[in-house]
Amino acid sequence: MNIRTIGKAALLTAAASSLTAQITHQHVASAVGVNGEGEIVAYDAGSGNFFVTNPDTDSLDVFSYSAGVLTLHSSIALAGAPNSCDVYNGL
Repeated sequence: MNIRTIGKAALLTAAASSLTAQITHQHVASAVGVNGEGEIVAYDAGSGNFFVTNPDTDSLDVFSYSAGVLTLHSSIALAGAPNSCDVYNGL
């Protein structure tokens, strides 16, 4: 192993530990029974809502979250089963 490879490995290790320290997860609620087939979740900080694909009903379900409870706010009907979603700044 040469010095360049060792240096790259050290940089990758440092970067990975830095990223690990920045990523956190906390389970806050489950939507079992409301959207049993929910697959992909996107969170919009602008609206504070979670958007969840629902291939069973060909819709995108919109959930609000408050005090540890997810509540189905509305469903957006689609012309087919969704397989991804993304939200940004209220859109």
